[in-house]
Amino acid sequence: MRIIKFFNPGILIKNLSNSFSKKSSLPPKKILKTVFLIIIIILLFYKIHNPYSDLYQKFSTHRNFYGDEVKYLRMTQSLATDGNIELSNLRQFSDIWQDEEKKEEKGLPADNILQFGHYFTGKNGGVYSLHMPGVSLLLLPSYLLDSILYPTDPKFDPPEFPLMPRKLCLTRLLLFIMAVLIIFLLSRLLYHLFNSLFLGMLLLLLFVLNSPFAGYIFQIYPDLWAVFFSLLVLNAIFFPFKNKWLNYILIIIGIGALPWLHQRLIPLSLGLFLCYIFYRRKENNFFKKASILCFILAIISLLYFYYFYSITGNPSPLSPAKLHGRVYASWENLPLGFFGNFFHPMFSIIWAYPWIILFFFGIYWGFKKDFRLTIALLLIFIPNYLIASAAVPWHGATWPKNRHLLAILPLFLIFSGFTIQDFFQKFSYSKLIFYLSYFVLIILNTKIWFIKFEFSLNSFTYSDLIWIIKSIIIISFLYLSIFLSEKFLFQKDNLIPGK
Repeated sequence: MRIIKFFNPGILIKNLSNSFSKKSSLPPKKILKTVFLIIIIILLFYKIHNPYSDLYQKFSTHRNFYGDEVKYLRMTQSLATDGNIELSNLRQFSDIWQDEEKKEEKGLPADNILQFGHYFTGKNGGVYSLHMPGVSLLLLPSYLLDSILYPTDPKFDPPEFPLMPRKLCLTRLLLFIMAVLIIFLLSRLLYHLFNSLFLGMLLLLLFVLNSPFAGYIFQIYPDLWAVFFSLLVLNAIFFPFKNKWLNYILIIIGIGALPWLHQRLIPLSLGLFLCYIFYRRKENNFFKKASILCFILAIISLLYFYYFYSITGNPSPLSPAKLHGRVYASWENLPLGFFGNFFHPMFSIIWAYPWIILFFFGIYWGFKKDFRLTIALLLIFIPNYLIASAAVPWHGATWPKNRHLLAILPLFLIFSGFTIQDFFQKFSYSKLIFYLSYFVLIILNTKIWFIKFEFSLNSFTYSDLIWIIKSIIIISFLYLSIFLSEKFLFQKDNLIPGK
């Protein structure tokens, strides 16, 4: 009889359901320590068990840094050598040589030479990178230590990185530490949000093993840091730490730091600020606390605008792009990226990570579960998703793809968690079949592409309009199907004993 009870589906589901609705007997600190240790082991195994991979070795060889990583390292080296981000003294680097050659070949005037390498000439005649200095400042301490431990040696200098330390091992270690801190902050957020160690671990495993996050641990881009600062703010807003002033310090640091990583993170900062105002508006002395927070953020904003004025003569965050002659985002790209980020066959997130389909349903369950929390989360998600959709690189022009969605990846997890939580709390076979059907359709589509979304990459065409209409129909069908199923199937097919 015990064996029969053990394999009884209803009893098994009920036990799992209880783990979602009842608090664990373990103290929260022990749970967090357990999660922390398990995820560290996974990260170590997944990323460092192969020390011969290009992703790992580039910090020892300098030969595998891609794209904008080179720009951030150049600014770091400039900060380390002369204390500023003016790069005219670094013209010995290879892409500057290439700019010179292109200038001679095309007969371009001297003022346009740096456009090829994403540099521009400032108001004082200095050469500056198009990118923000935030990442370089964060890397500077570990870079200086690498310079001491692994001093430069001309015999081993690769041509594209002369005068840099022979190795950047401590810089690599810093990035790994940041990844571990991200896991810790995310585990804390998920545990308090869902009150379930099982669900928290499941979502963390998706985050580590089946999301863009794993590919960015050893990438020198602003996105890893954006996840870290976003999670600081999310924890401080939704599940404050015991020290009340610490929460406001974390909110200020997180919101204030994001724009210094990249201008495209300004909407994320705005979304986090709006989330704080909306979610905490009913607490005691809110007006006083919000006023102090606004004042401090305004001071930080003045410094931000002054930074642009000091190098371009214009306080606008878009002034470097104007001097460079480059448009970062456009309204024409917005409808393409809005649906392309989800459905494009090569550059979308849903075909690469099928669990993202749960995000759509999670918005539905989120409104039913906690309307206030769902609105607060969408205030963060929508501004960042819009800028990621309007940005030129939504279609993978920059590598790796999905980089611009990494900062809001924890929100994808949270909404997906709402779906999984509802699934186990109110389990039914019809609900199981419902979700499995969508997973099967997604996986089959990646194999045979019976629906292939062919969005243009740089211009809006009539065929794009047709694909956008089809995308709207598909998304509408998703929500109509979950609404009708929840109304007519799920509630009549509940198999959990005692429910």
